[in-house]
Amino acid sequence: MSHDVSSATLLECNSPGNLDDLTLGNRKLCSSQFMNYWMQGEIDANHNVVSHGRKPLTQYFNGTLTPFETTQKPQPVTWIVFPKTVSTAVNSQTPLR
Repeated sequence: MSHDVSSATLLECNSPGNLDDLTLGNRKLCSSQFMNYWMQGEIDANHNVVSHGRKPLTQYFNGTLTPFETTQKPQPVTWIVFPKTVSTAVNSQTPLR
């Protein structure tokens, strides 16, 4: 059983919150100088981005640098909130899940 495999990289990272008020030039700058720097720093555990001693995050990759298979069906990821943050914010003794 085989299937065709196609790989690609992302042209750029999308700005947080899908900001649509950035010009094309500023969107590229945001991606290359901020988002990619932060993302790669997190992945590599760069001490200029994360705390000293943190280990690299080998389970992640930067899609603008590392090709990924594009023939796979996308998997939606849902993540409502961080339960402890919500519980603390509403001063609740009962975990909100």
